[in-house]
Amino acid sequence: MTPVLPGAVRAVLCASAGGEPVELRARLEKSARDDPRLGSERAEAELAAELASRWRVDLERAGVAASLLPPVVRAARHEVWLWVMGERTWRHTVEALAGRVDRRCPG
Repeated sequence: MTPVLPGAVRAVLCASAGGEPVELRARLEKSARDDPRLGSERAEAELAAELASRWRVDLERAGVAASLLPPVVRAARHEVWLWVMGERTWRHTVEALAGRVDRRCPG
């Protein structure tokens, strides 16, 4: 496998993240307002699944297992919470998560 340049995976993931999943965010915000602890856990799991779906091909090309996403999203739970509650933009959240993935890439 070709070594991955630092920052390269972040750039590719940011470009392939697509638009904000508005319905997902609305559902997660309602869940978080109903029960913050369970809502936070649900947000982490559902956002990791959403990004795994969107980033699958790019992660494979970079030699990164999609199973890395749940712990990355969990480690960024504060950023995720702020996105769910409307305090952070989708772009900001994606950039933060893509940067965390990039730092864990082989190479």
